[in-house]
Amino acid sequence: MIEERRKRYEKELHEKYLQLYYNEQCYEELICLANFSEYGQNAWLNCLEGEYEDLFTGEKLEMNSVWMNPYQYRWCVKK
Repeated sequence: MIEERRKRYEKELHEKYLQLYYNEQCYEELICLANFSEYGQNAWLNCLEGEYEDLFTGEKLEMNSVWMNPYQYRWCVKK
């Protein structure tokens, strides 16, 4: 089931230089995003609902549109 969700989220992430890792264990959702591009870009993840928190910055995020700076990574958990 987790593998199927990961594939669905990866299909939704169309950008060439963005990578997504999705893990749902221990009743928490962890989303790892990485921008391997020299340009900033949005990660469009409309299938994820609710508020997430970036574990590195503490920033609260809505995952339907997440701005990623060049070479930025985010580890986010659902709140």
